[in-house]
Amino acid sequence: MLSPPYPLLEGRHRQSLPKVPGRKRGALLRGHCGSHEELEAWLMPWRVGADDRLVITISPGTVLIVDASKWPKPHDGPVGDSASRPRDRILRRAANVLDLAPGVFATAPAVASAYRRLEAIWNDVAQEKADPLGDLLVRQAKRLRSVLDDLLARPRAVLRTRHRMLKLQDVRRIDAKTLRWMSAQPGRNTAERAGARQRVMAPKRYPMIATLENRVLRAFAALTVREAQGWLKTGESKEGAENRLIVEAHRLRAQRIEAMLRDRKVPEAIPPVEPNFPLRFDPRYREIRRAWDELRKRSRDTELEWMWQNRTFMELLGLRAAMKLHEAIRRNSGAGTLAHGAVLRADAAPSQGRYLQGGGIRSTFGLPREDSVRPIEYRSGTDYGCGNRDSLLGAIGSAGSGMEVWWDASGTSTEPGAVGELPWTQGHAWDARLEKWAARVTS
Repeated sequence: MLSPPYPLLEGRHRQSLPKVPGRKRGALLRGHCGSHEELEAWLMPWRVGADDRLVITISPGTVLIVDASKWPKPHDGPVGDSASRPRDRILRRAANVLDLAPGVFATAPAVASAYRRLEAIWNDVAQEKADPLGDLLVRQAKRLRSVLDDLLARPRAVLRTRHRMLKLQDVRRIDAKTLRWMSAQPGRNTAERAGARQRVMAPKRYPMIATLENRVLRAFAALTVREAQGWLKTGESKEGAENRLIVEAHRLRAQRIEAMLRDRKVPEAIPPVEPNFPLRFDPRYREIRRAWDELRKRSRDTELEWMWQNRTFMELLGLRAAMKLHEAIRRNSGAGTLAHGAVLRADAAPSQGRYLQGGGIRSTFGLPREDSVRPIEYRSGTDYGCGNRDSLLGAIGSAGSGMEVWWDASGTSTEPGAVGELPWTQGHAWDARLEKWAARVTS
């Protein structure tokens, strides 16, 4: 037993790991329980950005370091998919389906109609074509073009005063420090006190741009360069030549600004930043601050979606299992839906890969018998657990004892309830295996 908040992921996205649903007896082996020991498990995140290792605190004084240098990156194709479609596009499609599901069930006139609309969404290839990062970069490039050109030519500067040895003819003002310096020098007048070189200690004003607003500007420019370079390397950028040119020009502007600020010794701002007057009221810097916040949020959201993708695919599998079971029920004469719980969006979706409140779908189907109706209760969701000690650890969907569905991410299990690979990829086994499972449930 580990007490919260352990196990704890360390690093930029420090957080507790989500627990695998259910608390069963046995040793975990491809989703099965085999011995008589109590077993708990937690989901592991995928690599965070470009980090090559994961650091997890199991308990105070016990740290697990996982080498993630060879783990797939977002733009790598799924294992076994000869088409090599980027994995992040499949993840984006899964997230869009889960995000749309609550609205489908809320607006459809009947449960059967909701499932038909959900099937159309499931088969809609357009769900994976959205490009949030590319769209944001293009919008910012169009909106900030004149602002960035102006800031490159005229960054905001403030006057600072520094006391230096100046020639007499260059002195424009004196202060108390100048008078104290002169009173300590030998001589009867200013010319004699200035010495042979005719120099005195006097204040000199000069412009300085190492201000908070310019530190924010450099942080935005550096982040823009990194995100734009990453996007330009992906296959998605090649689908729109016009957008690619816009983002490339935007990256060059940001690169020039970053180089200029670096040469003038302006450091990057480190969030969180409390906005000063220029960041709040100067139109140029107000736009930069807004764009920086947008880009940071998009970058963080993208990383978190990628980290907890296993949970997203688990939740998607629970939804797809319900769709296939409903399809099998409808094919039986006299069968139908007895009850169907509301499908609600999670309060803070997505939260560690979760999009649906309560884990997904709760429904009761009825199959006709000779003189009665046999009810089949289906429950989906990554947070469900039942008291059957022979059940699978972390089952994703259940239609009764022995009728569980789980996701075998390695795709090596041949058990009836195991579903592997990823959906929408060439030769994926989701639908085929779920149809066999639904046939077993309704037989």
